[in-house]
This record gives sequence, structure tokens and C-alpha cells, in this order.
Amino acid sequence: MFGVSMTKAIGSTIAVGFVIFVLAVALYARREVRAAADHSAHAAITAEICDQLGKRASTGSFPRSLSELPLVFPDGGDASLLTRFTYESTGTNCTLRTHLGTHELVRSFPQ
Repeated sequence: MFGVSMTKAIGSTIAVGFVIFVLAVALYARREVRAAADHSAHAAITAEICDQLGKRASTGSFPRSLSELPLVFPDGGDASLLTRFTYESTGTNCTLRTHLGTHELVRSFPQ
């Protein structure tokens, strides 16, 4: 009788350990998915900003702030992403800076 209950206890312990392991893997995967989605949104808005500033280069007129651009925030982003950028403008030229992953991006317009 002792052997059967000990076997059940060991089996239960293994089952609980397995469930904890599966939950830990799921939480890690969720964090990685969120980080990938955030990086994607940041990259998408960076491309959109650079595209719009590039189009303004021919006019020689740049906005005072990024919030003046008609951004659509592709890939699930929102206006909070703008805090990740440093933007300086004289009105006739501008410089955009951001860290995208481990890389610093610096673009000046007109080029």
C-alpha cells in the first residue's frame, strides 16, 4: 500500500512540475511575442515618419514636431511611440533620431 501511494505522490509532483514548466514557457513566449510586436510597430512608424519627411524635402518645409505629421501608425502602433524619437527642426531641415532594437537610427532631411 505504501508503494502505491508513494507512486501516486511522485506522479502528482511530476504532473505539477510539468504544468509549472508549461506555464513558464507560455509566459516567456507571450513576452517575446509582445516584444516582437512592439519592435514591429516601432519599425513601421519609423519608416512612415522617414517617408513623410523625405517627401517634404522637395518643399523644404518641415514640421516643428512629429505630432504635426499626418501619421496613420501602421502595424498597431499609437501616438505613444513618438516618445521614442528625438526630432529637431529648423523649419527648412530636420534631424530624426531613435533606437530601433540595438541600432541607433539618425536621419537628416533634406539629405
